[in-house]
Amino acid sequence: MFRLCKERIIAPDMIGLVSRVFVVVFIVAILGNAKGLEPRLERFLLHHQTLTLGSCDAWIPYVVVNEDGSVSGYDVDVLNLVNHYTGAHFVLKAGNWAQMQKLAQEGYLDGLATLIKTPEREKWLLFSRPYIMVFKTLLTAEGNGIDPVASLEALKGRSVAVAGNNVLDRRLAQKAGLRIVPVRDPEEAYRKVLAKEIDFAFGNPSTEVVLARLGLPKLRTVYRFDQKVPLRFALRKELAEGMEILEKGLAMIPQSTFQKLEKKWFSGNYTYTGLKLTAEQEAYIRKKGALRFCKGGGAYPYGEMDEEGRFYGMMADVAEAIADTLGVKALFVKERCEISLGGSGLATAPWWRQSLVLVTKKERPYREDLRGFDGKVGVPDRMGVRKYLVDRYPKLRVVTYNDTRKALEDVAAGRIDGYVDLLGIAVSALEHNGMDDLKIGARLHVQVPLRFTVRDAQLLEPLNQAIAQLDDAKKRSMYHRWMSAGVREDHGGARWRKAMVLFALIGGLSLFWIVRLARAKRELERSRREVTRINEILQRQVEEEVRRSQEKDALLYEQSKFAQMGEMIGMIAHQWRQPLNNISLVASTLKVRSKKGRLDPPMIEEMAEKIIEYTRHLSRTIDDFRNFFKPEKRRERIGLNEVAASVCRLVELPFGHHGIHFEKSLMPCRESELYRSELEQVVLNLVKNAQDVLRERNVTNPRIEMRTFESDGHAVLEVRDNGGGVPEEILGKIFDPYFSTKKKNGTGLGLYMSKIIVEEHCGGTLTVRNTEEGACFRIEIPLVETARS
Repeated sequence: MFRLCKERIIAPDMIGLVSRVFVVVFIVAILGNAKGLEPRLERFLLHHQTLTLGSCDAWIPYVVVNEDGSVSGYDVDVLNLVNHYTGAHFVLKAGNWAQMQKLAQEGYLDGLATLIKTPEREKWLLFSRPYIMVFKTLLTAEGNGIDPVASLEALKGRSVAVAGNNVLDRRLAQKAGLRIVPVRDPEEAYRKVLAKEIDFAFGNPSTEVVLARLGLPKLRTVYRFDQKVPLRFALRKELAEGMEILEKGLAMIPQSTFQKLEKKWFSGNYTYTGLKLTAEQEAYIRKKGALRFCKGGGAYPYGEMDEEGRFYGMMADVAEAIADTLGVKALFVKERCEISLGGSGLATAPWWRQSLVLVTKKERPYREDLRGFDGKVGVPDRMGVRKYLVDRYPKLRVVTYNDTRKALEDVAAGRIDGYVDLLGIAVSALEHNGMDDLKIGARLHVQVPLRFTVRDAQLLEPLNQAIAQLDDAKKRSMYHRWMSAGVREDHGGARWRKAMVLFALIGGLSLFWIVRLARAKRELERSRREVTRINEILQRQVEEEVRRSQEKDALLYEQSKFAQMGEMIGMIAHQWRQPLNNISLVASTLKVRSKKGRLDPPMIEEMAEKIIEYTRHLSRTIDDFRNFFKPEKRRERIGLNEVAASVCRLVELPFGHHGIHFEKSLMPCRESELYRSELEQVVLNLVKNAQDVLRERNVTNPRIEMRTFESDGHAVLEVRDNGGGVPEEILGKIFDPYFSTKKKNGTGLGLYMSKIIVEEHCGGTLTVRNTEEGACFRIEIPLVETARS
């Protein structure tokens, strides 16, 4: 993560940053489609490189036929966005509506656009989700003496123009009891109404634009139908994969983009796609014109203020997106605000969820949660973090802070043992304040929902609907933008503005190249599909190589076990040498005394008991060896101290032979569920590694210590040595596969396999740290009672 600080902003850094952004923009512009499709959909596009939809040339501005014969309009822009997100090539063809429908039914067109769903059409067409919701009105000319009405009852029997191919208008007219006058197209309807030959024409949000294009005066609204009409795209039923692609593309278009298109083509007289506001709610939002959000600081990257009092962060981005969805402005004020982050009021739906983390000193071990955490924990007094923490861990000793930096300083000074906050705030605060001696010590399994609170109850439902329209990808982009930018100290400053100018210049250059390369995009899409096919072949080859690599890994693992067996045999030789020598000595004594006739029954019994004791020791050694490599199918309940004792019996005598002082302190441990022989191999591997280090470094008075005890519901086994410890530069790598510090005969699998056995097979943890004298390896296995609770 990089940071832009006032002291550190220099031209080369900014140029490097802008260059990276330029490369990203450049690549995205070339490749276009960032969302992959399933192979079957890719194959469909390979065989259907163009999908043509028909629409009516009179339905301005959904479809606009330009002077050069090309087609533009709202529908074309939406289809172009679908093409951008999916790599498909949907095009729109305009003409007489009756002819377009006939061509689609006969298979000359792939589908239709600007369409409403009817039972007759559903027999042969598949319909997309609505891409715009429109309302219908009855329009009349100025000066005809007809006043606006709240009910259609007063208009029964009056005349209304209906184009012969418009199913919806005909249905509405029949339902309202209006007299239908057939006309050729909407233009004829408007002209006859203006000439007062017909009372009404049907209107919609595009009517004002159409009248302006035709050079006709405005018409007056007499009645507005409550029900909004969804317009959809449709494809013939045999093109089901094409409809899947079309649906995916529509789902990828952000809500704010739809609204920008509506403003572009309908001059502000538009409805809110996807929102289901009542007429009263829409009127209330329009009347307000702006949403007033409270601004405050101290919660970067969610909300922060610069030196000039401007508000920025993820919350500001979300607020602007919500306001844009509702068609109003977002204002950030200190007083008389109506929407805030937290505080009293009505809570909205969550607009973001963030996990809690624990900040601790670096030397503290990483934790999975705070159960059993014995210490004092600081929490912020905002966003409900304290409530979520105390509800989940009621036994914690909690201290509340209103200053994140002060809390972190108290952690560093040891006044508190940790500080819990949202992940984004914690990471940003550590980076911004340079707290190098602190770390994220735990990521808690608690997701805190971030919500706005509103004081105006009439805003709650519109805000919730706008929040529901926020695209998840866009919210993640907002979050990562502020997490990675690190612009807290110079937000809005002069240097940042200069950097933005530089960025704008290079951005302009990138746009120039994007225009130049747009012509090649379609060919690149075809190439991309070919690359997909090649990638499938390569994927199969990679899977085959992975399989071979896994077989090699298994062979190496077996070799490692054979090497360990060799070491075990060496240990058994040490264990057997002394008992065998003693048996030989007893036998020699018996032989000498027998020749001299000095044997008597008490002596024979004494010598026999010694031989029996020595043979028992040999038998026990054989059992230990056999148990070490016996395959196990299930865990057994046993104390960790018993595992340690078994290993101690194998290594005590050999270590003494090599001059290594071996200390053991095995405290009784309650039962844990584990694979005994596997864990014994792990412990043996740890003590053998310690022996190798002591011998390689020629340590004076070499010593290895093994101890067991209980701590925080876990059985603990530690293996320590005085060999000087693990070098800091490799401390984080020693558990990696194939990493070995041994000059020869090191496979690099011992500690790797040990960690897998402890953590994946036995449900515990295996860690290492350096002490003043050497290394300390620590195994922690949950006790049976702890696992149950």
